[in-house]
This record gives sequence, C-alpha cells and structure tokens, in this order.
Amino acid sequence: MTLNLSHATSGARRFIEFAWSKGYDPNPVKLTEGNRHIQPTTLIYGTDRTYFVVFNSSQRIPRLVTGDLIGSRDLKRAAMQGEANVQREMRTGYMGPFVSEGFEPFRIFLDYTTFKGNGHVAFYLGNEKDDGFSLPANSFRELSVDLYGAEHVKTLYLFQNMS
Repeated sequence: MTLNLSHATSGARRFIEFAWSKGYDPNPVKLTEGNRHIQPTTLIYGTDRTYFVVFNSSQRIPRLVTGDLIGSRDLKRAAMQGEANVQREMRTGYMGPFVSEGFEPFRIFLDYTTFKGNGHVAFYLGNEKDDGFSLPANSFRELSVDLYGAEHVKTLYLFQNMS
C-alpha cells in the first residue's frame, strides 16, 4: 500500500512532503479500532491562537492542565472556537496537529511520554475515512519542531503530577 495524498488535508500533505524531503518515509496505514493504541488524541482549542494538545489516546487530560496550557477555563467555548479556527484545514473526527502554510497563530503541545520513543504513532490524512500514516513517535516530534519551529511546538509532561 502506498501513501496516497490525493485526499489529504493541506496541512497533512505539507507535513508528509516535509518528512519525505528530510529522508523519512511515513508508512501508510488504515486506522481502525484494532490499531487505536498508536493513534494519539488531538484536542483543538481556540483563544488568542489555535492550540493543538496531542497525547496518548488511552489517557484523559485533566481540565486544569488544558486550561493552564491555553489560558482559559471555558474549555467548551475554547473547543468550539478551535474547531471553527480549523474548519478550512480539517474535518471534525479527522483532526490532527497539522496546519497549512500561513496558518497563524498556533501552538502545538505534545505529551513527552507519548512522543519520546521509537514506538509508532499514527494520524489521519484528513478527509478520507480510515486513511492515515505512521512514523516513529520521536521522529514525528522532531519533524514537527523542524517544520513549524520551536516557538510553535512544545513537548511537555502533560500527565506529570497524576497518580
């Protein structure tokens, strides 16, 4: 199976083409319940900018942590605004931490424990049901910083003080 970008969002296409230019070869993958464990959750919020909070899908991020990251306690309103901010970029249910050239302002928060190792992470290409790609987690993190810049991508221990 080859990676077909014809149905990819502009942001996902930009990310994958950047990965190819750096010598990485994202693997095509059909995203199903069977491989849900390698699909991080991406939450999108909007306040003064658009925030992407990305973490292991088996965990639930505490509301206080999210509120501190985005600078708002009204997470419902921020989630609605985030969805509105990215409606031209991606569809609900197929959202990922990918933006097209010129999308501003934004910040991506990656959970360190999700993106520290060589285990694979997988994301939807955007608009075609179940089509996605995977990369080693640490490669995804490095490519995100290289493409978007360290001022836009932060790696944090999102679950550091949880027990």
